[in-house]
Amino acid sequence: MIKNKVVIITGAGGGIGSATARHLGREGAVLVLTDLRKDSLDETVKTLAHEGIKADAVEHDVSDPESWRMLVERVLNLHGRIDILVNNAGVVHPGQAEVIPLAKIQQQVSVNFLGTIHGARSVLPAMKKQNSGKIINVASLGGIVPMPGEAVYSATKAAIRGYSFSLAAELRGTGVQVTVICPDSVETAQLRYELLHDEAVFSFIGDALKPETVAAAIRKAILKAKPEVLVPPGIGVLVRAAMAFPRIFFLALPLLKKIGSKNISKRRERAESERGQVGQCRPSVYDRPDKMNSSSDSLRKIKYAAIGEIIFAAAIVLFWVAFYSFGIVDIPDPRLREIYLAFESGFPVADVCLALVLLGGGIGLLRQRSSGGLFSLLGGSVLVFLGLLDISFNAKHGIYRLGLEEALVNGAINGACLLFGIYLVLTIWKNKKMQFDLS
Repeated sequence: MIKNKVVIITGAGGGIGSATARHLGREGAVLVLTDLRKDSLDETVKTLAHEGIKADAVEHDVSDPESWRMLVERVLNLHGRIDILVNNAGVVHPGQAEVIPLAKIQQQVSVNFLGTIHGARSVLPAMKKQNSGKIINVASLGGIVPMPGEAVYSATKAAIRGYSFSLAAELRGTGVQVTVICPDSVETAQLRYELLHDEAVFSFIGDALKPETVAAAIRKAILKAKPEVLVPPGIGVLVRAAMAFPRIFFLALPLLKKIGSKNISKRRERAESERGQVGQCRPSVYDRPDKMNSSSDSLRKIKYAAIGEIIFAAAIVLFWVAFYSFGIVDIPDPRLREIYLAFESGFPVADVCLALVLLGGGIGLLRQRSSGGLFSLLGGSVLVFLGLLDISFNAKHGIYRLGLEEALVNGAINGACLLFGIYLVLTIWKNKKMQFDLS
C-alpha cells in the first residue's frame, strides 16, 4: 500500500520526478519533493495542486550531505517517519573523455553517484529504527551497456547499480529494501539537452520512453521486492544478455552509431520545423510521446513485424507436420538418418514453444497489448540464436555438402530464421515506444 506513506522524491522539478510524484500522490502518498531548481519545483507543486494532490516542496542539493541532514530532520519533525526514498536527481554532460571539462565530470559524479549515497545514508537510521522502508535508486540502461561520448554519465549509473545491489545485500533482514530502476532514454529536458551534442548518439538509438512509464515502474518497485527493474523489460533483458559477451556489442558499434546519428538528425529537423531552433526547448509535438506513438510509419512497421511473426509461427508448425509425414522415409545414409532421428526427438517441443512465443508476440502487437513487444523481442532473439546454431551445426557435420537439395533446403531454413530474427529484434528496438508501456 502507498496510501499515507511518507515519500521523498529528489529531482522532482520535472521529468521522471514529477511524473512519479503524480503517480504516488494519486494513491494518497505524503509527498516531500526536492530539487535544486526552485522554480521548476514550484511549478510541479502547482500542477499537482490542480489535481488535488498536496506536496511539501524543499529546495535541496543532493550532492551536499548537510542539505540531506536538514531535509531528513525536517521530514521526521513533520511526519515522524520516512517510508520511501526515490533517489532520482541526476545530470548529464556529454563530451569526449579528453575534452569534457573537469567541473562537469565532478558534477555528474557528485550529483548522480554521491547524491545517491548521501540520500541512502541519511534515511537509513530512521528506516532501520522503524524496521521498514524502501530506497529506490534511479540508474539507467546506460549503466549496463557502454555509452561512448557519455562515459562519465554511464560510469555513474553503473556505480549506482553496483551500490544498490551491494546495499540491498547488506540490508537483508533489516526490513529495509533497495531497488535500482534502469530505464532507457526518457523524454525529459535532460534528453533535449543531449540532443544538442553529437557525442550523445547512443542516447538516441530508439524512441524515448514517457516519464510516466518510468514512474509506473517505480510504483511497481515500491510494491514488489525486486532488486532491479528494467524499463522497458524486453530491451533491458536484451541489453543485459548482450553485455555477457562484450565483444558482440563492440562488433555492433558501427551499426548502432549509424542508427543513433540518423535519429538525432531526424529529431533536430523535427525540432527546427516545430520551434524554429533546437535550443528553445518549448513544448511541441516533438516533445509529446503520445503524438510520436501515433506515427503511421511506426505503426506500419509494427504491423508488418506482427504479421511476420504469425506467419513464421504457422510455418514452424507446418514444417513439423511435413517432417513427421515425409521426413523419415527410406533414408539410405545411416549417418544422415541418425541425425534426422535426433532432430525428430530433440527439436519439436522447443520449436512449438517458439511458435507460441511468436504467435503471442504477433497477436499482442496487433492488439496493442503490453506483452506484445516483450514476446516479440524474446522470439526474435531465439530465432537469431537458433539460426546461428543451425548454421554452425550443419557446417560442422557437412549437411550442406550432402547435395544441392539438402544445401538449399537447410540454407533457406537457417537463413530465414536468422534474417527474420534480426529484422524482428531491430524493428522492436527502433520502435520501443510502440511497445505499449512494457513496464
